[in-house]
Amino acid sequence: TQRILVEVTWDEAVTVAGSPQITVVNGNQSSAGYGNHVLTYTATGSTANRKRFEATSRGLGNTDVLTTPAAIGLNSGTISDTVVGGTTLAASLDISNVVQVHTVLS
Repeated sequence: TQRILVEVTWDEAVTVAGSPQITVVNGNQSSAGYGNHVLTYTATGSTANRKRFEATSRGLGNTDVLTTPAAIGLNSGTISDTVVGGTTLAASLDISNVVQVHTVLS
């Protein structure tokens, strides 16, 4: 089993409340049947503008290819633009418009 970590970097600080999630799509090239992985926001290792989403103890095949979707799911949480609107202005959830997305397997 492995840990899957995705870091999303915005161009300015954002405030997270609750447990937003990212679903990482597993192409299942290994045919092991592990399926997609839901990663949940974690404050551990997150910074003002870089937020981490992780899942632990996940099964992956050696040839599986993981891809991130186009958006973050709020899962009853919020991600707000800290600089412009405090907690009243929603930050962009469109991952294709953020500065960086990194996926780390360990």
